[in-house]
Amino acid sequence: AQRPDLVSAVVAHEPAVDWMPDAARRSLFPPEKQEGSAAPYTGGTGGYEDQYEEEKKKEGFDTQDGKSSSIHTVNMLFLYSQEWADVGWGAYPQIKGMHARKQLGPKFGTSDVGVIHKAKHQEFSDTCMLTPVWLARATGLTGERNPHETAAEIGVRTIQFLNDTRSKRKRM
Repeated sequence: AQRPDLVSAVVAHEPAVDWMPDAARRSLFPPEKQEGSAAPYTGGTGGYEDQYEEEKKKEGFDTQDGKSSSIHTVNMLFLYSQEWADVGWGAYPQIKGMHARKQLGPKFGTSDVGVIHKAKHQEFSDTCMLTPVWLARATGLTGERNPHETAAEIGVRTIQFLNDTRSKRKRM
């Protein structure tokens, strides 16, 4: 979020939020976006490693050239597999909660959170499409659906989000 002018939208397929750098996680989960949350984000699996106040001063966290450096200035799409959504990985409850409270992305934006039903985590890569379905199902690599169908749904939902975002930017 240090150069939000370089990014017009964020697409996060099966986001490994706990692996994000501290500054990125703090930008995604600022305290004001967590007010009223049933599941506040407190740093993820390992917590935060940095000192928040020191980082803000050092990195210009609040502003960059007089502009907000929050990732929430751009529209975001978060897509999760059913597998990750069911167990809450990738901060799914927190992201879903922010979206429900209209705190994800810019006000009146196109930000969205979705779940690819009956999909497993691995289906967000091409591995499942390259592996014979009988073998992928036998080893638990693939969910109930054909991996080509889940890939198509991921593609369609992503393209729709990007088209909606571009169209809204043109009208503004």
